[in-house]
Order: sequence, then C-alpha cells, then structure tokens
Amino acid sequence: MPSSRCFSVEIIRFGHSWWINWDRSMYYERNDTAAKTRTTTLNEELGQIEYIFSDKTGTLTQNIMTFNKCSVGGKSYGDLLDSRGEPLEIKEDTKKLDFSWNPMYEPSFVFYDGSLLAAVRRGEPQVCLLFTVLALCHTVMPEIKDGKLEYQAQSPDEAALVGAARNFGFVFKSRTPTTITIEVQGQQEIYELLCILDFNNVRKRMSDILAKMKSRHHAGDPPSGGAPGGAMDVVSVTDPGQTSETYRMRNINNGAFGVPHDGTTVLEDSELSGFALVINGHSLVFALEEKMELLFLEVGCMCKAVICCRVTPLQKALVVDLVKKHKKAVTLAIGDGANDVSMIKTAHIGVGISGQEGMQAVLSSDFALAQFRYLERLLLVHGRWSYFRMCKFLEYFFYKNFAFTLCHFWFAFYCGFSAQVG
Repeated sequence: MPSSRCFSVEIIRFGHSWWINWDRSMYYERNDTAAKTRTTTLNEELGQIEYIFSDKTGTLTQNIMTFNKCSVGGKSYGDLLDSRGEPLEIKEDTKKLDFSWNPMYEPSFVFYDGSLLAAVRRGEPQVCLLFTVLALCHTVMPEIKDGKLEYQAQSPDEAALVGAARNFGFVFKSRTPTTITIEVQGQQEIYELLCILDFNNVRKRMSDILAKMKSRHHAGDPPSGGAPGGAMDVVSVTDPGQTSETYRMRNINNGAFGVPHDGTTVLEDSELSGFALVINGHSLVFALEEKMELLFLEVGCMCKAVICCRVTPLQKALVVDLVKKHKKAVTLAIGDGANDVSMIKTAHIGVGISGQEGMQAVLSSDFALAQFRYLERLLLVHGRWSYFRMCKFLEYFFYKNFAFTLCHFWFAFYCGFSAQVG
C-alpha cells in the first residue's frame, strides 16, 4: 500500500513538473529559454513559501545598465520637457539623438535630451569634466574586435558609464599600468595614473589619482548620490555592544525605533505603515553571533523587508539558515550568480536565473527561470495548484485506506478473526 501511494505521488509531481516546463507564460522568447524543473519532489512546497531571499542587484536588474540621466552643476539632464517644463513620456516613436557625428559612437546607445549634447558641444567646463572623469575613473579594459573598439568591464555599471562618455565624445582608448589615454572631441589626451583607490564599504566609491587633476570635493559638499534626508540609513556598528543597542527596539509596535548614541539610525517609513531594516556585512558579523542571532531574527520578522548589503556568500547562507532553524518555515532563495549558490543550496527551495552571470546558480537550483518576474507565477499559480492537488490526493488516499481497512475489520467479526471465508 505505501509503495502504491508513493508511486501515485510521484506521478502527480512528475506531471506538474512538465506543466511548469511547458508553461508559455514563463517562456522568455528573446533568449529562447523556458522554465526548467530540476527536481520533482518540491512542487507542492512552492505553495507553502513564507520567506523569500533574493539577490538584490543583478537578479532584479538583469545586470543591464543604461545611461539615462545625470545632474551637473545643479541642473538635471535626461528628461524631455514640454513648454511648461513638465517631463514628457518617452515612447517608441520618440526621436532619439543622432550621434553619427562621432566616429566612435555606438549605434545601440540611446539618449533623448539634446541639452546635454549641446552643453558638450559648447564645451561647458562642468559637463566636460563629468565625461572626462567617466572616461578615466574605472577598471574597464579596451580591446579591438573586427576593427571596432569594445570594452570589457567587471560590472555593467562601469560599462554603461564609460560607454556614455564614449558616445558624447570622450572616448577611453587604452591603458597601461601607469597611463590612461582618452580621446576628447578628436584630440588625444594622456593621463599619468598615480594611484587607484578601490571601492570599499566605507568610501562607497572608487577613485583614481591622476596627474594634472585635483579633487573637486570640499568639506562642506554633500555626499554624492542624492539629496539630504532619501528614508533610512544603513546600520553600521563596530562592536557587539553597539549592535545590541541598535536592535533593542522594545517600542517598535508603538511607532518609533530607537536611535542609539553611537550615531547609527534605523528610521520608520510612515507612509508604508511599516518598517524596513538595512544592515551591512560588517554589522551582520555581530548580528549572526550566537548570543545576538535571535534578537536579529526577532527584529527582522517585525519588518516589512530586510536588506543585507555588501555581504559575503557565506553570510547570505547563514541568514537563510537562521530563518530555517528558528522559524520552522519553508524558505526560498533566488539568484543569478555564483555568489548566490550557497544561499540557493541552503534554502528549502532554490531558484536560479539564467542571466548575465553564467549558469552556476541554475546548476545549483531546484527550479530555473529566465526572468525574475516569472517567480510570481511559479509561486502563486503552479505552487498553489500543486499544493491543492497534493492535498486532494492525500484526502482521497486516507479515504481509500479507511474504506479498505474497515471492510476487513468488519468482516473479522463474522469469521472470528480467523481470516477464513464464511
């Protein structure tokens, strides 16, 4: 009897796995990639997910970056404005800027605001300085393929910024260990590279020190990246004691987070009637210690969302394991890169996205998708249906076993429990 039940369950699971694979709503035509079920034993658990852990950068953006807007000297470029100064909606038939005057332009580059190009052509100092910096401050490597200049970048961010500078006439041409060569409006310029200050969690930027260039940052200038105020700060602490004070939010449900004296802050988003916690990898080291992990879990569960930024692959897995161990809930992890593999393997269900960062995540996953947006259908449609089918089948299984056993038990009264006929 148990073998019959197991066989029936496997048939149901196998059938639903093929249904997921054949779902046209999860087929990505551009890459000719369909959803792929890599296991047949977890379909019904898709309908029981309580916590989702997602890589927040490439998984969501598909690692596709484009140069759309910029702000120079307090003026914003990138929006098309009408006669009243209101931004216009950009549609498919909106006229694009013509960069054919630049022999090094990329046909795939799209920009609409002509005022930025006009500022470049006029030689406005601040605009020219912006694109000069974009052409110089990066780790991109150039190469010539089929007679065309192409860039190899470590991140799509750098590729987008260096490409924008190229199309506006500030072309990064070559680099050596000590020099960087660019071409500005047809004129070659060579800069001596004195030092590279790599990106880190404290500075949150990288910098190049070049000959004949001076720092444009003054002590009173606001930090780059937005206006003062933009709703939460990253929790950043230096020892377990400070972490404990930061998380000690006894009045969280009364409408306010605590603001400790060490300068760290966790602020409320009152418009959403909820809270979000943002914590960096340095702080997470203390939060995941044995004496702190339950407090971290408690606070995280009170929030609408928890964002762990600049964390290691191991820390991703430890956060997932923390929820699995103490909440006894079904978890799902989704990612598209090799740094997501440990998180995907730790969660009950792992979903890999076949994006721009190779196939490591897909090969380690239980389900493979071509786009992050297909996760909604995988959980709310296939997960729900599979869970309902399994519940209905188990109801029938118990009914069948009860009816089958009751007949034998009832007959035993007539045969004197001898199992003989008559």
